[in-house]
Amino acid sequence: MKTGIKSIVVLSIICLVSSALLGGVNILTAPVIEKTTKERSEAACFEVMPEGQAFSEIPVDSNLPKGVSAIYKEKNGTGYVIKITTKGYDSDLVIMCGISRNGTVTGTKILSSNETPSIGGQCAKESYSSQYKGKTEALDGIDVISGATLTSKGYYGAVKTAFEAYKILLKQPGEGGTK
Repeated sequence: MKTGIKSIVVLSIICLVSSALLGGVNILTAPVIEKTTKERSEAACFEVMPEGQAFSEIPVDSNLPKGVSAIYKEKNGTGYVIKITTKGYDSDLVIMCGISRNGTVTGTKILSSNETPSIGGQCAKESYSSQYKGKTEALDGIDVISGATLTSKGYYGAVKTAFEAYKILLKQPGEGGTK
């Protein structure tokens, strides 16, 4: 019986020490991860809206469609960059979509995806994302990727969500002047 209690105490101590170490590592790495994520998002803003000069993040409120996780307004009124999280085939996709003040896509980019590189990962390639550039809300002429229909439909849905958010943003006081 004493051996059983001793084993429980030893395992409990191991668990406590392991938890403390993991918590410490998290405390040390969380700011670095947050900074890197913010830098990647800011860089993506310039990729999807190359004519932008500077971007400021504006709050995401409950009126916006589900999946919108961040909004960046171009400071000179060029438009908005909207960050959307949507479902692909095997994982979530995090997509940035730039929409100009005249209501056309200035660019799109996948920030995060765990889709199979040879199939769903095709959506991250320029050959797929470039077909959105210049499109209006109708998104006419967008082709899905054969074998990766769920991923490409998720991408398409994310761009549709960006347009829904864009229309709501234009109606908000102080924001509508960008159109």
